[in-house]
Amino acid sequence: MRRFFLEAMSGYSPDSAFAYCPDRVPDWSGGLNRDVTGLKIGYSQTMGFGGVDRDVADTLDRAARKLEEMGCIVEEAKPEFEIPHRDLCTLWSSALADVVHSMSLCDAQKALMDRASST
Repeated sequence: MRRFFLEAMSGYSPDSAFAYCPDRVPDWSGGLNRDVTGLKIGYSQTMGFGGVDRDVADTLDRAARKLEEMGCIVEEAKPEFEIPHRDLCTLWSSALADVVHSMSLCDAQKALMDRASST
């Protein structure tokens, strides 16, 4: 069932126009039974600035405990974003630039993008 879910969630979706999709969807099943002992995982419930519903927080904590039971080293991160919007925009813009860079755009499409970014 997990393999089916991972494969179903992979691939192109018209609802995610900016998402990167490899030509061939990877076979995710190889990693499902991989030993995760010693894998270091950091997580944050709030990213240092937001609120979170109690049910969501409880679910995150249960998932973190489960990962610890599996042998992972789990640390709660407490980032402190002074102005999170600016940081998130930087991350978004960087990811978008990477996606656009990986596209095969013709010169006319590049010109349209250049014109739009200069306005």
